Amino acid sequence: MSYVRLSGKKRGFFSQYTLWKGGDHVLAVVSNGYSEDYRRFYFKDIQAVIIRPTRRARTITFSLAITAALIALAAFAAAAANQIFMAYLCGIICLSLLIGLLINVLLGPSCSCHLKMPLVTHEMPSLRRLKHAQAMLFEIRPLIRTIQGSLSDEEIKTTFRHLQPGRDLSASSYHSRTSRLSYSSMQEYAGGIHGLLFGLLLIDAALTLAHFYHANVALYFMNMITGIGLFILVIMALIRQKDHSLSQTAKKLTWAVMILLSVDYLLAYCFSIGYFVMARRSEAFQSQWTLFSAMAEIIPAEHPWLAKVYMFHIAGAATFGLCGIISTALWRRQSRSRAISRPAASRVLREEGES
Repeated sequence: MSYVRLSGKKRGFFSQYTLWKGGDHVLAVVSNGYSEDYRRFYFKDIQAVIIRPTRRARTITFSLAITAALIALAAFAAAAANQIFMAYLCGIICLSLLIGLLINVLLGPSCSCHLKMPLVTHEMPSLRRLKHAQAMLFEIRPLIRTIQGSLSDEEIKTTFRHLQPGRDLSASSYHSRTSRLSYSSMQEYAGGIHGLLFGLLLIDAALTLAHFYHANVALYFMNMITGIGLFILVIMALIRQKDHSLSQTAKKLTWAVMILLSVDYLLAYCFSIGYFVMARRSEAFQSQWTLFSAMAEIIPAEHPWLAKVYMFHIAGAATFGLCGIISTALWRRQSRSRAISRPAASRVLREEGES
């Protein structure tokens, strides 16, 4: 049997997901370099193709744009301080982020796609963009109709009247119900803010470690902006997790991050001010720029007390960031599994009640 490659592909760290169209089925292939797993979805068994838009592409666009803007400001700050190497390095990183931003925009809106089968609903990881999912649906829809046939509008109305007697089957009523269901499903929290928080925490740990050994204006500026972003994200995460069933581990880690940031940045700032006062460097307080430049020149490795604060922050940020990403990913997987199995379970219970 010959296969035709369908639109869409997902590349992971150790695996690749693709879809292929056969004569009477869709073949999902998961390849990890040395082995392949196959799963067939026959056209006669496909009950629905569920395509739901997500905010993943917009979140990636927003994150890349903000990060590129901050790194561009860091490049200008390094150039103003005559640190040519850091200015070129930040410029290269900014250009790479802008290229990634352009690619993300050209790929279009993101989505999640599922195939509803008689017993369970399967996720299609390779269909993460709306145009790919629509292209796949355009390819397999005629084959499904050829095998399963199609119902007329009168047959659909008759079937719904038989299943749900007394219900309003008008078009306006149907669209109002489906719009409410779509809106409620889109408003469910998927842990995006917590994921950004823990990911930025790992970036902050790397920047703090770099500034620990190489004190310069660009790194200090990027570290400061990252700290401000962390405070904003942790406040947003604390607000979001109040009304959503996030895992208790992720909730506790979010509070731990808030405490870590508050204590570490307060201690580091107090040390810097005390350092200038004890050293009688009054010129550092002439303006905001002179204070900023003087604080950026402090090498934490040369001051044991400040070095302890930095190392404590690096260890805490790396630990909380890694644990937070793992716990959020596990919670998302469990939530997805419950959401997929809930319709099948409700259908079984309904059938048992009718019998």
